[in-house]
Amino acid sequence: MSRTYFDTEDNNRKPFELPGAKPHYNPDRPGQVNHIFLDLALDIPNKSFQGTCTIILTPVRAGIKQLTLDAVDLQIDSVLVNNVSQPFDYDRQQLTIRLLNPTEEKPIEIAIAYSVKNPQRGLYFISPDEHYPNKPTQVWTQGEDEDSRFWFPCFDYPGQLATSEIRVRVPKQYIAISNGEAIGD
Repeated sequence: MSRTYFDTEDNNRKPFELPGAKPHYNPDRPGQVNHIFLDLALDIPNKSFQGTCTIILTPVRAGIKQLTLDAVDLQIDSVLVNNVSQPFDYDRQQLTIRLLNPTEEKPIEIAIAYSVKNPQRGLYFISPDEHYPNKPTQVWTQGEDEDSRFWFPCFDYPGQLATSEIRVRVPKQYIAISNGEAIGD
């Protein structure tokens, strides 16, 4: 009976990685994201939006003094933790929140007011243009492959699972479609 081995120990087989391949590890995480709530107002003609991203996070331990979120090319206006304004640093790639009080072993609420103009990825504004004058106007999102960081501040890696909620305001001539329940006309 023959056996197939999937490891490289004691079987004289070469590993699968390519020459020069480097190991990739999940980033250290400050806690478990329990819930993400996005409250957004879209400006479709200008391909921009503003809103608030609220994250409920249960820290992995007490004593964490800063939180680093992925946030690419966003305009960060303010950061609140448990309704208290927090100092922050932002380098257009990551948002570092310097907590006034280190975490305790209980959930915290992080609320980030921000805006975005012409996001690179994650949220797409589609509209008619000179090549496709009949193209329907639409806006849609996707976050796979770590694209969420381009349209809202988050801990953006596949292993960070959470429930989510979104409230979107659009001009009257448009209809917003999502899973969940409608809360207005």
